[in-house]
Amino acid sequence: MLDMLVAALLSLFPTYLDNVEAFDNVDAAISAAEATGIDADLLLAMAYVESRFSPYSLSRLECKNKVCKRVTGTWTGDEPPKGAHPTWYCGALQTGGSISWDECMSMRDLETGYLAGAKHLVEWRNAAPCWKLRENDRMVCALRGYNGGWAAIKNGAKGYANAVLYRRQVIKKAVANYSNT
Repeated sequence: MLDMLVAALLSLFPTYLDNVEAFDNVDAAISAAEATGIDADLLLAMAYVESRFSPYSLSRLECKNKVCKRVTGTWTGDEPPKGAHPTWYCGALQTGGSISWDECMSMRDLETGYLAGAKHLVEWRNAAPCWKLRENDRMVCALRGYNGGWAAIKNGAKGYANAVLYRRQVIKKAVANYSNT
């Protein structure tokens, strides 16, 4: 499975991953999947949508003169960006919230980041109102919560969940193509 997922990612996303990065992402996703029961291909789809697999991805609020705006992108510094408010979403799966800078920095490690993202998705999947739904609907609900919290669940936000599920199908199809060769 590992080899087919690596080959699939390299064929689908050569702009974002080299051989080592593809292997490292797949290895981290499989480890997180084994620990949480969340499928590795779903975690890889989330990493693509969230950060294009970048462990240095950082979403934060930057405030100046009491005006704050959400800033996303890559941050390779060891210290928080100047003016950033400590509400971080970090790593390849953009997991976080009100966490310490040290915890955010730890998510640069792919194993740590994928596991944190998978655990967070499990929390949403098991949260009311998601837990009472059928499995497919439950995962859509969990993806909504993962991306936008309770408001996204309440409002039935579809964009993020649809993007992740589409990428998951693309990855699954590529894996199937490699398993048939």
